[in-house]
Amino acid sequence: AFLSTGSSVFNNEQIKVRKGEVNKKPKRGYFSYTKRHEPHTDRIIISDIKWVDDPHGDICIYLEPQKGFPYVLGGDPANGGADAFVGQVIDNVSKTQCAVYSKVGVDPDLYAYQLYCLGHYFNDALIGTETNVTGSVMKTLLNCEYPNLYYRKVEDKATHQILDQIGVKTTVITKPIMIDKYKAIFRENPNVINDYTTLCEMETFIVADTPSIKNSLTTTRAEDGKHD
Repeated sequence: AFLSTGSSVFNNEQIKVRKGEVNKKPKRGYFSYTKRHEPHTDRIIISDIKWVDDPHGDICIYLEPQKGFPYVLGGDPANGGADAFVGQVIDNVSKTQCAVYSKVGVDPDLYAYQLYCLGHYFNDALIGTETNVTGSVMKTLLNCEYPNLYYRKVEDKATHQILDQIGVKTTVITKPIMIDKYKAIFRENPNVINDYTTLCEMETFIVADTPSIKNSLTTTRAEDGKHD
């Protein structure tokens, strides 16, 4: 259904150079924790959080959190697709990538618990995961009473009131804005990206035409057989 225009979204020469510079052996592991459900409520209590070094762990930390600095943790659940469940920690001042969570085939609640721990590690980073298909990850974080969750402003079509809705909604309006911003940041400072896998996925992220009966819609996506 897709026809590639042959145009890469990002500058592949910059990506190639950066791939040769990044640390391919970051601090790697996962978080252990104690979890219990509070009786007769939806509340989940996460405690005894500890970092566990593991060369095969799902979390790579490139830069340790700095005291008092604000961080953002964006999440992309796989939602039944072939992509991994991913979390990206970004320094909200310099826009630098500080840590990455990536795992294929994890249960959404277990993914949410690792994001909880990772967010807590980075100064209670603002967490927002995509909710296009399901909001279960953000709901789990809400039940865990994570202190810093992302809410977006949405107009109620019936009452025209502005309401807060939890999580990130990726649409034909918001996606180009995100991609254009990311493209500009990387072009001006490729050093903001520290993860080799992220750079590889950027390398195969293309402009594509989605043909329809009436017209064609230009969009951005991973090449066939690749991931984004």
